[in-house]
Amino acid sequence: MNRLTTVLRPTSYVLWAVFACLLMLLAAPPGLLPGARAVPGDIAGAGHGVDEPDGFVGISDLNRVLGNWNVTCDPGDWTKGDIDGDGFVGTFDLGIVLAHFNQTDPDPFLGTNLGPIEYWKSHWVFVDVFKMAREWQMSGGATSFTTDSDAWPETITPSNGTVFSTIFSDLDGVYPGGNYVLTYEGTADVTVTGDVTSVTLPDPGNIKRKLVAVTPDNQGIRVNVTNISVGDPIKNIRLWMPGFENAASPFHPLFISRLEAFKVIRFMDWQKINGSNEVDWVNDRKKDTHAFQNDNAGGVALEYMIELCNLLEADPWFCMPHKADNNYVTQFATQVKNDIHSNATIYVEYSNELWNSGFSQFKWLFPPDGLPTGAGGNHAFFIKWATEAANDFTQWSSVFSNDHDRLVRVIAGHKNTSWITNNVLKKDVLENPTDPVGNGVLFDAVACSTYFYKKLDTVSDDDAEGILDNAIQHIPNDDAADYQAHAGLAQDYSVNPSRPISFISYEGGQHYVPNDPNSPTLVTGLEMQRHPKMYVAYLENIWAFVDSGGSLYMAFNTVGKFTDKDTFGHFEYQDESINDAPKHRALIGGGGRTGPVPDPPPQP
Repeated sequence: MNRLTTVLRPTSYVLWAVFACLLMLLAAPPGLLPGARAVPGDIAGAGHGVDEPDGFVGISDLNRVLGNWNVTCDPGDWTKGDIDGDGFVGTFDLGIVLAHFNQTDPDPFLGTNLGPIEYWKSHWVFVDVFKMAREWQMSGGATSFTTDSDAWPETITPSNGTVFSTIFSDLDGVYPGGNYVLTYEGTADVTVTGDVTSVTLPDPGNIKRKLVAVTPDNQGIRVNVTNISVGDPIKNIRLWMPGFENAASPFHPLFISRLEAFKVIRFMDWQKINGSNEVDWVNDRKKDTHAFQNDNAGGVALEYMIELCNLLEADPWFCMPHKADNNYVTQFATQVKNDIHSNATIYVEYSNELWNSGFSQFKWLFPPDGLPTGAGGNHAFFIKWATEAANDFTQWSSVFSNDHDRLVRVIAGHKNTSWITNNVLKKDVLENPTDPVGNGVLFDAVACSTYFYKKLDTVSDDDAEGILDNAIQHIPNDDAADYQAHAGLAQDYSVNPSRPISFISYEGGQHYVPNDPNSPTLVTGLEMQRHPKMYVAYLENIWAFVDSGGSLYMAFNTVGKFTDKDTFGHFEYQDESINDAPKHRALIGGGGRTGPVPDPPPQP
């Protein structure tokens, strides 16, 4: 029986709840604490709208629940105050608010993965949107071009040919409109086309600062460059969002505010870890001076990742490229130690999903003799995986030798196949009796994904609600068993009671991806992303993880337009209403942290 069974609430419960509310209100300090992280029961306040959290559990949240007492609604409807997701506003919801009344900051249970930055993605990461633009393409008869080391164009052949870059294309006009400001250095002819209604020069005589009026449509914004001066090539192109020219922070405030609920930020996609060819620190790593800070240009510079964590006071989770040499890892760790905020805990993982045969890091580890099903513990694949991880963890431990408690070194395995994780963990190369945290091993956490899913092509006759109802019924048993298996592995190595090996997730949430634009289940798969029952399924999944001993739930991922290949965004668009985002509501609303608070006993 799942934990979202709706029950009738006797009148005495209501009287008890209202009396308890009055007591809590008398004890409540005045005012809110804007900017604090989301906390269980925080469903209303001074966020981006009255239905968004304000970082404080207080009167506005109580009013939301009591004002809709006994109302039946869609599961997880915050406009009515349903926090626990049972479709009924009652004592479960009120209990969650009361249990966390006056709280402003949760324990560090929630983290998130950042989605990759692409020119067609729907998140607004940088206020200088050119950083997110597509790498240079050719038109106008151009046959070739050259760039400097930061990808700024130096020559075009022929010289009157054109190179161009595009941002916000194929987004159906869902991106900010208004007056953008284009600036650049060097000498060239620069024009802006696409969803552009006019280009003017606000500073007479200064052609290097243009006011670009944009009415969003589906073309996006295109920056065209031609006739580059050989002696003064173009560089440092900036395309500022309306109102953000020379902003103090490189990040859009809405992008920042919707990350405030998460204590840990995993940068796997920003680092472009899957398929990474980075080996050498000097020559291979992305620099913050590069023209493009996005996935198609090799990812995002470490400087921006550190700046984001410092701004949020969040903990970073970094993945080391599978080919990176010792100097790369040491220099990476040193820059993090020197520049990250002093309260940060740093999570470190060797590459990503090394068991995934679709990624090149798997093929790089994979031995010539293959990996038979059920392979034994001495198989070369596991030995190499463990050896490479141990080597990177050793480099990080050396850099943090006087501050070792700030590190969490993560071994992440396959959710459904715990024997893979076990075969990596038991390698001798991961053992170290003198490790400072005292567990005798070089790792501090065991992780698996916390996805729930079923292949959509096997349920083509079911509608969105039917598929989600099926998930809600099966998560407490099927998915929980996978989590418990990995939690057991973590427990096996927890010999230090003051700092046991943790069981955490590295990615989690729904995994219903049609993977075919012509699939008969495409519409169903997309409909599921906003269905009220998705809220319920998320809560069940989080409870199964918590009940299994999980301590950090890493959602995957932040924002992304839903397609046949990508349904992972917890918002489809950066400015989407939270009322249309049941996945995000379930993560931060509080019902999923500990499960529903039990009904109080009847009062005499």
